[in-house]
Amino acid sequence: MKQSSKLSASLLVGAATVMSAVPAFAQDYSYDGGADAAAGGIVCGIYACIMIPALLIGVFQIWMLIDSIMRQEYEFPNSSGNSKLIWILLMVFLGGSSIFYYFMVFRKIKRGSMTPPAGGGYVPPQGGYQPPPGNYPPPPGTGTPPPAPPAPPAPPAE
Repeated sequence: MKQSSKLSASLLVGAATVMSAVPAFAQDYSYDGGADAAAGGIVCGIYACIMIPALLIGVFQIWMLIDSIMRQEYEFPNSSGNSKLIWILLMVFLGGSSIFYYFMVFRKIKRGSMTPPAGGGYVPPQGGYQPPPGNYPPPPGTGTPPPAPPAPPAPPAE
């Protein structure tokens, strides 16, 4: 206990010495008629002229990115099946593409205004080999179902 009180007492004396000298270090004896204040105002004005549009552009980009995420695939004009993914990747990696998204997608079709296609949504084209049209037998399991079993005989009349 005795050691800690000696250490804290010396720290208090050192801090008091530094604090008593601080006003002497902070004094400025030059007077330039307020030029420093004017220069500070100009710097703040330039900063505001840069930062306010930058913030507005950032908010706009986030708004367009959220719109592209919330849209269904069929709500993109001339959708190819990957339109949503392509627009999202463009807006994430290329910041200026949100203005193109605004004019090419956002203004053309409002989100939620279209009804889904009759098939229940976008159906991507089937991959793999497709035989040319012609008279080919149907693949196994896709032909006509087997005939129904015969009906049971009627009970004898009394």
